[in-house]
Amino acid sequence: MNLVITSPSFIVGTGRCGTTLAAQMLNAHKNICVPPELQIIFEYSGNGRRLNEIFQSQTHFQFLCEDFIREIERMCPHQLQSYFDLRGFLASYKYPVHKLDIFLLDLYTAILRSQRKEVFLEQTPWYGQRLDLLKELFPQANFIHMIRDGRDVALSYARTPWWSKSPQENLERWAIEANKISTDAKKYLDPINYLEIHYEDLVLDTAKTVAVMTEFLNEQFETSQLDITKHMDYTNFRKFDAAGISSKAYEQWQQESKNVVFVDNVLGWKRDSADLFNNISDTAQAALASFGYDI
Repeated sequence: MNLVITSPSFIVGTGRCGTTLAAQMLNAHKNICVPPELQIIFEYSGNGRRLNEIFQSQTHFQFLCEDFIREIERMCPHQLQSYFDLRGFLASYKYPVHKLDIFLLDLYTAILRSQRKEVFLEQTPWYGQRLDLLKELFPQANFIHMIRDGRDVALSYARTPWWSKSPQENLERWAIEANKISTDAKKYLDPINYLEIHYEDLVLDTAKTVAVMTEFLNEQFETSQLDITKHMDYTNFRKFDAAGISSKAYEQWQQESKNVVFVDNVLGWKRDSADLFNNISDTAQAALASFGYDI
């Protein structure tokens, strides 16, 4: 394939909001490639410098193959080499590297060709916090913003090593981050390049919602996208043990792999933890209402 990417697309969100499920369904399309999370463009919440910070510091002019391999392997939470020949790509690349946008487009193109597909998406949820930067790098990029009820996001994060163990604190953070994506999209993006998808719609009206996302990327919906046997298991590439960061019911559903979606976690906070959210802040209430959720 001689395809060259002129503009990538991105799946963004707050995390714990269905970006992985959306990625699996889109990646199951014959023309759409969604690799495991890369997390390589910019630093977020103190998680260490990424390529943007390296290029801003001007140190990238001294970087050769081994330097980029070392840094990208540090940044990426997955074993990227197991998915794509990163070392081969970097070994054949021309140095010094001058521009971040060109380097990323070349990397994305190489990944796309390795999968023999035509449309590239990167799924790193927190990229939504810097739509200004992504718009600057890729003026025509498309963005799918996954939105989930903040109370379910808050409870899900409380089971992980990230964010807080307090669902109430997580809800406040969700409100800030989800609002920022939506607000910045209106500020920086053309409406034709931005799509909001509710996780609840993806789970409860799956075929229709997947078709909307697929058509947004200028492709036609395929029934294979709803075939769970066609979905890539991104956990196979993880560097860390993910056991225990999801509910037992969700982990059991993952192991059984019988249904394409897990329905039980839609508005699960109402069944199990409603009392935790009896007194939420005005900020959280406003955010929930703005995204169409009942208070």
